[in-house]
Amino acid sequence: LQVNYTPHPKILGVSLDSQLRFGHHASEATTKLRRKANLLRALSGTSWGSSEACLRQLYCGYVRPAGLYALGAWWPFLAESHRNRLNAVNNSAASIIAGLPAGSPTAASLREAQIPPLHLLAARDACSTLISAYRHPVTHPLRHTLITHTHPPPRLKSAGSTGHRPDWRTSALAA
Repeated sequence: LQVNYTPHPKILGVSLDSQLRFGHHASEATTKLRRKANLLRALSGTSWGSSEACLRQLYCGYVRPAGLYALGAWWPFLAESHRNRLNAVNNSAASIIAGLPAGSPTAASLREAQIPPLHLLAARDACSTLISAYRHPVTHPLRHTLITHTHPPPRLKSAGSTGHRPDWRTSALAA
């Protein structure tokens, strides 16, 4: 049996890399979001287009889940550049939903469209995973990772003061 090397294996729909930085996965997610967000632009005509509520429902139910699957697990690992690209797509979709011009301030477009920023969605997903881990029996692997309180290995070039990689557990407890 020959096993072929894959630089970005996909496990449960999330692309991994050797450094666990999720850059490849974030690039794929950005592409998916952009491609599917074009649907919002097509449906948002000024005189004949869909309502704001319909566009929001389409974005939250179809566009966003396709690109941001398991966001709470991989968002803490992302570099700021990847986060900015994903936020740009989210902000663009919010502007389309709210019917605002492209250069509108980010906070205003998110508020008008009633779309949360991605870091809040990631924190919500991490909290959901934390609550799920507490509900499992002590023998379950997810509960075991919660109880052990071990930190992931430190990064070679750490951006933070602790030198440890962020994870869903610390993200959830910080939220």
